[in-house]
Amino acid sequence: MKKSVVRFAAVLFALLFMAGCAAQGPVKSPAPFQPVKIDADRYEAKVDSFLVIFDGSSSMDERSGGMKKFATATEFVKRMNRTLPELGQIAGFRSLGHDKSVSVRHTELFGKMTGYSTAAMNDALGKVHTPGGTSPLQEALASARSDFEFVQGQKAVIIVSDGEEPYMMQADAVEQAKNLKAAYGSELCIYPIHVGDSEAGKQMMGKLADIGECGFSADAAALMSGKKMADFVKTVFLKEKPEPEPKPVVKEEKKEVVKKPERKDTDRDGVYDDEDECPNTPLGADVNFKGCWTVAGVLFDTNKATLKPESHETIGNIYRILGKNPGLSIILKGHTDSRGAAAYNMDLSLRRARSVQSYLVEKGISPDRIDVKGLGEADPVADNDTKSGRAKNRRVEIEPVY
Repeated sequence: MKKSVVRFAAVLFALLFMAGCAAQGPVKSPAPFQPVKIDADRYEAKVDSFLVIFDGSSSMDERSGGMKKFATATEFVKRMNRTLPELGQIAGFRSLGHDKSVSVRHTELFGKMTGYSTAAMNDALGKVHTPGGTSPLQEALASARSDFEFVQGQKAVIIVSDGEEPYMMQADAVEQAKNLKAAYGSELCIYPIHVGDSEAGKQMMGKLADIGECGFSADAAALMSGKKMADFVKTVFLKEKPEPEPKPVVKEEKKEVVKKPERKDTDRDGVYDDEDECPNTPLGADVNFKGCWTVAGVLFDTNKATLKPESHETIGNIYRILGKNPGLSIILKGHTDSRGAAAYNMDLSLRRARSVQSYLVEKGISPDRIDVKGLGEADPVADNDTKSGRAKNRRVEIEPVY
């Protein structure tokens, strides 16, 4: 009798399970997609870098509109990637979740922030196979701060998620979004893409968009057509190139062309003489927008005078120029940003100039050919009110002495 009851219960459970599956219906496939070709000759990049944050947590395994949310999110990124032209942007792909151990709050940047290509983004997306684990959006947003650390210019964060965070984790995610915005200010915009039909999730994504100020929240399902996706890509990533300058005016009666005065670049450093604040730089020298010979790329950490390894190649160019011009001497001028006391900054700038001097002397340049000065914070080349501007001001410039 007991065995009969057990068999009956098992059959009943199986029937109920099958009925539940039938009620959901078969999983739908995404609608066909034909990307709208965007004329790359008409547009240039609006953002210099962007990061896709992709939700691969267990809640994305649920269905919405007949499709699993994970499939909708994947299809959104694929279609965006097929539509966006390669215009020299820096890009990265970071996932959250995709770990079936629910106790692990997992986020991962696949590869590194590097030059954007359709193939590389598609390859990174393909490494997230199956949704699983928790949804640590706050940790992904915290990690995004370091993802952008060495990237200059305008930035965009594209968050593709259902927004279904537990209440306490929602607060943490909002706080980390505020920290990210505070770190990069007007350089950063946030574009949350909501997947699914959860009203709470939609509201959560709207909060993140409000924090970004210059971005907006959108529904993934509403952007799946070729035209809608092209409109999204143009709005977020692109801007139209300025109109070309008008052709010279021709006087009809004499057929004479009104020419602009010829501008000269005597020292051939790429900066016209009328804008060149440092004329007579030696051929091959790296100059800034003022035409001044600078140790390009040798930017120092805050409160540091230590050369970074990536600066050695640039200083090697200075060594080669001095080798080709034995009668040339130089003055190394150190600079700082505006933080700290003026007297301390003066000493720090001198130490930065000396660190470049020491490297050149070690390479074989006579110390008699190298003088050093510390100018402190007196001559900035960028805005000291921004993080990127301060980084540009922590530098060493070079004055040739013939």
